[in-house]
Amino acid sequence: MIQKHEPAKKVKVISADNIGSFYKFVNNRLTCSSGIATLIDNAGNAVTTDTNKAELLNQYFGPVCTKDDGQLPYFNQATPDDVKLNSVDFSINAVLRVLKKLKTKSAPGPDKLTPVLYQNLSSSLAEPLSLSFVSCQSVDKIPDEWHSAIVTPLYKGGISSVVSNYRPVSLSCVACKIMECIITSDMLTLIPASGG
Repeated sequence: MIQKHEPAKKVKVISADNIGSFYKFVNNRLTCSSGIATLIDNAGNAVTTDTNKAELLNQYFGPVCTKDDGQLPYFNQATPDDVKLNSVDFSINAVLRVLKKLKTKSAPGPDKLTPVLYQNLSSSLAEPLSLSFVSCQSVDKIPDEWHSAIVTPLYKGGISSVVSNYRPVSLSCVACKIMECIITSDMLTLIPASGG
């Protein structure tokens, strides 16, 4: 029945002689609302399977990424040498402030815990997160899962079958992002004190 329905739908659009309906029908076929649309490789072949799409996107994204050589990059120091960040305020209130400002429409990271979960349970999660962050700071270590991210393609616009019309987005664990926000906030309070 599905095989019969599609050709009948095409004939109906064509015979309606309505240019608006025609363009709407064509545009619906050119866009992909779920997942990644069919991609075209360098040889002009259509790539339709998820595995082959992932490989094609990986080949495109791979060269743009930098391989970690273990060396810290040089950057201009914004604060004098005598200004140090000895500890970070991982208080319950500091965690709550970040939890309240989370973007709830963001996707989850490798742990599959969504920002909306953290925000909706903020009053219950603030204390355990605070204790976890203090513990991480005391041992100078974060959970192994926080070192990884899910790299997903984000459609930028243009023709959806062209690989260069996607950009890679790293989805990391929300708990790690919360901790990073608190650290960044504490670091930024040092810059005005130094006159920078």
